[in-house]
Parts: sequence; C-alpha cells; structure tokens
Amino acid sequence: MARESIEKSGRLSTRDELTGLYNRQYFIERVNEENSRAAAADSVTGLMFIVPDNFREITSIYGHQTENIIIAETAKKILRMLNSCGIAARYGDEVFTVLSPGTTVQAMSDTAEKIRRNAGESPVITADGEFTVTVSIMV
Repeated sequence: MARESIEKSGRLSTRDELTGLYNRQYFIERVNEENSRAAAADSVTGLMFIVPDNFREITSIYGHQTENIIIAETAKKILRMLNSCGIAARYGDEVFTVLSPGTTVQAMSDTAEKIRRNAGESPVITADGEFTVTVSIMV
C-alpha cells in the first residue's frame, strides 16, 4: 500500500494530470540531462514545440471544459505519432513539447509533419460540437 502511494506520488510529480504527458518541470530536467549527454557524446537531441491553432478563440467561445477535451485529445494524437524514444510533455496551457535524444533535425521534421497531418485528420468531439484541430510546430 505504501509503495503504491509512493509510486503514485512520483507519477503525479512528473506528469500532467489532464493529459498524462510529462509536465514542464520534468521536461526541462530531461532537456538539461540530454543536452549534457549529447555534448559529451558529440551527438544531437531533437526538440519541437507544438501549439494548436486558434486555441484561444475556441476557449473564449466554448470555455474550459471544451478546452480540456481538446488538450487531452491533442496529447493523445501526439503520443500516437512518436516513436518509443520521444518524450512528450505539456509545456504550458496549450503548448506541447517533444524531446527526442539522438534525433536529427530532418527526422524531427518528418515526425513533426506526421503529427501535423494526424492532428487535423479526425475531429475532436465535445458536447459543444466537433472541432478540427490543426497545429503549428517548430522544430
């Protein structure tokens, strides 16, 4: 029982409650670790930022319940497009990040394009209607 409580506490301290992705604090720690590791190994580390387009507009019209559904569904779509070595996090309200150790800019760009296409392929369904969510990505 105590072990389960400790494991749950550790998970909550590194994960975003809404999306299940890593949180910003954990992500920044990992970026620092991976940058140090990459520098020592003369390697690369891929990084991208993902932001849903027109998100503030949707939130101001439909509110936080719809916002939360869109954030959670967008996070799921990002995770589906990552390979096993990518680390996804919720960096800010509607900002997601992906860290991928040992990944070149070209490989990150290819992954970013997959995420971009996948995000808009199927609508997010909420009580307020269906929303096609497009994203902007910086690699």
